[in-house]
Amino acid sequence: IPGTTRDFIEEKITINGILFQLTDTAGLRETNDLIELEGVKRTKKRMETADIVLLVKDAMCMHESDNNSSADAKKTIEVFNKIDLLNEEQRRAIIKSSKTNIVYTSARTGAGLEILKQDLFDNAIGNYGKGENNSVTVTNARHFSSLRSAKKALGRAAQTIYQKESNEFIAIELRSALDSLGEIIGVVTTEEILDRIFAKFCIGK
Repeated sequence: IPGTTRDFIEEKITINGILFQLTDTAGLRETNDLIELEGVKRTKKRMETADIVLLVKDAMCMHESDNNSSADAKKTIEVFNKIDLLNEEQRRAIIKSSKTNIVYTSARTGAGLEILKQDLFDNAIGNYGKGENNSVTVTNARHFSSLRSAKKALGRAAQTIYQKESNEFIAIELRSALDSLGEIIGVVTTEEILDRIFAKFCIGK
């Protein structure tokens, strides 16, 4: 029954190595129905806390006014769905009026979905998880410690190369950096990987 959705559904997807948690909420529209008002209220609350908002609209109604979205334009991507229902003239009009923050899709045919995924990825990389100096923000203390250890090991490796010391000393520092990074991603360095590294050097006993 239209207008009775109150709760939301969540699902996780990965795009180019970035994890997204998608939340499907109730729609937004003017209403006096108490049940629908509760759904709209919950939707707006989720929009406020979201990093990115996908404002999905019906492409058949793209020229209708929208005074009820209240979405932050800086973090909003407008998605006009059902473009498969448009005729050729309507599609040409869409292309002519296209904006960079609008994506045209068809959930039925899959058209535009790859473009939408790329926009999500670009938005996440460009606006979130970075400070004003464009340095990546690390919030996990253990990860920070491991990254710092890896940086120090790589610095020692670079210094060893600069000083033209034996290759085995370089390999030791690279091994240390690999171990530190492995602590972050939960991967233990295997002998096969080490063999590949040491195969690049002529190491004495």
